Amino acid sequence: MKQLRLFAFAALLVVVMFLVPAPLRMQASPLSPDLALTALSFQYFMNDGGNGSGFYYLADGGTFVDDVGTAGIWNFNPDTNRYFLYYNTGANCGALSLGTYDPVSTQVRGIRSCTDGSGVLGVWFGRLLPAEPTTRVSIPAPAIQGNNHARVPSFAADGRYVAFFSWASNLVNFDTNGYTDIFVYDRVRGLISLVSVNSDEIQANGASFDPVMSTDGQFVAFESGANNLVSGDTNGYQDIFVRDRQSGTTSRVSIASDGTQANHTSHDTAISADGRYVAFMSLATNLVAGDTNGVYDAFVHDRLAGQTIRVSVASDGAQGDAPAQEVAISADGHFVAFSSAANNLVVGDTNDDYDIFVRDQETGQTTLVSVALNGTPAGGSYQPALSADGRYVAFLSAAANLVSGDTNGYVDIFVRDRQTGQTSRVSVA
Repeated sequence: MKQLRLFAFAALLVVVMFLVPAPLRMQASPLSPDLALTALSFQYFMNDGGNGSGFYYLADGGTFVDDVGTAGIWNFNPDTNRYFLYYNTGANCGALSLGTYDPVSTQVRGIRSCTDGSGVLGVWFGRLLPAEPTTRVSIPAPAIQGNNHARVPSFAADGRYVAFFSWASNLVNFDTNGYTDIFVYDRVRGLISLVSVNSDEIQANGASFDPVMSTDGQFVAFESGANNLVSGDTNGYQDIFVRDRQSGTTSRVSIASDGTQANHTSHDTAISADGRYVAFMSLATNLVAGDTNGVYDAFVHDRLAGQTIRVSVASDGAQGDAPAQEVAISADGHFVAFSSAANNLVVGDTNDDYDIFVRDQETGQTTLVSVALNGTPAGGSYQPALSADGRYVAFLSAAANLVSGDTNGYVDIFVRDRQTGQTSRVSVA
């Protein structure tokens, strides 16, 4: 199952392009819109409003069809006659109506209908975005490119700040540690800064990677094997750190509520919109009392209160009887999604496979998200993503029983509406 996760990250199906002030612009392979999906698809995006998510195609031209629908609000690629298409149904329908935008209202609307004429199944529309060039941010100066790889971008809500990790040693002066580091590029000022440093601005003496950024770009959480980012780091394991770019301080968050450092490794970080809550996975057994299961668990550290709690537990507080992995958090930190192979987090989970769960930190309730049509856990589900309000959960799954008609035998992308209890497959044509 780990191989599945690694392969998912390696699938380069979607390229994120940064905009100001628009939230996101995305591109995908220019496949025919009436081509049924017959290959693996992994990349998806859950927008801040929770309006949807999906596997995207690009299409050119087409016949415009008016409609007054308002579902699936998305940003459009400003290139002439090239739009992003949002598919919100798992039905096997191939016809798609497209159109150019209205230069007065700068809006475009269209409908998708089945080729057999059975009716409209999806509605999409969006507003035109101003044209803006793609900018390479992993460079020390416009005329100088980085001398090694850069990976895993994360950005502020307005697209101004972009965090990433890189092996390059020439992005900032005096980068001599020989490890991967965390950087932030300011797209307005054109400046790049080193983030994986301690509060005295001393560079990390170990590898740092996988940054995540708060909404305003002030806080950057990341993983690091360095032991000089904070004082007293003697555990010899990878920890989770947060850099406050405004105050210039670095703190460790993979710690117990009393400040005790973790006795094992931590990874897979997520951060709330304001940077207060940081979720992560850890194999440590001393972050909370009663952690005796000996497997990876999901934790949340409250940076304001200094408290660390375990969230990959049942509603009655029972710890999971199998590992958890991959964590996501809502904007306010209220909800935490994670995948787990545990069978005791909800009643009736007997599949001995990874499922998607959501923990409500206020009520203490843990609910199953990857629910099969018959109400049982579907299994084979990974990589949760949460909408800002926590209502929608996107995830990938190899299960064939989450929706009807899933016969392709491949991993698909699904979205669960936690309010209505409906699951839809979005990696469809």
